Amino acid sequence: MNKNRRNILIAVVLLVILLVMPFWGSIKGLITGEDASTGATTEAPQVTCTLAVSVQPALEDIDLVKEEARDLLPEDGWLLAETQVTLSEGSTLLDALQTACREAGLAVEASSGYVEAIGGLRAGDGGDLSGWTYTVNGETVMTGAGELEVQEGDQILWSYVCTWE
Repeated sequence: MNKNRRNILIAVVLLVILLVMPFWGSIKGLITGEDASTGATTEAPQVTCTLAVSVQPALEDIDLVKEEARDLLPEDGWLLAETQVTLSEGSTLLDALQTACREAGLAVEASSGYVEAIGGLRAGDGGDLSGWTYTVNGETVMTGAGELEVQEGDQILWSYVCTWE
């Protein structure tokens, strides 16, 4: 009885191998990222942008910032100086922020594309109207950071503001 089970198991394994062999190049390509016909590695197209995180507006309105949050504000006004970020094409501004901050050791808290905190500085720490905002290539954008795709060469500036004036 054991010999029959072993023979059946061997037959099943051989059948699976025979069925998989014609498709092995494609399967390997999916796993390794190689093109099945050329063997060349296929990588997703990438984009590079620059990103910085500023708290300068909060320093200008320091009297509005909660006492316990003031220690989170660097004197030079930068939580993250301008840095280059390379991402897969189709990545969002939120992806760029999370990638750059992760590499710098800064925590990012976001919910549904809205950034609630960077480096521990939370929306509301600078008064009822305070929070994180951003510009892309110097322009204020009203699209959610989780929806707007990064384009090659974008310059993204995140700023913590206490008022919207």
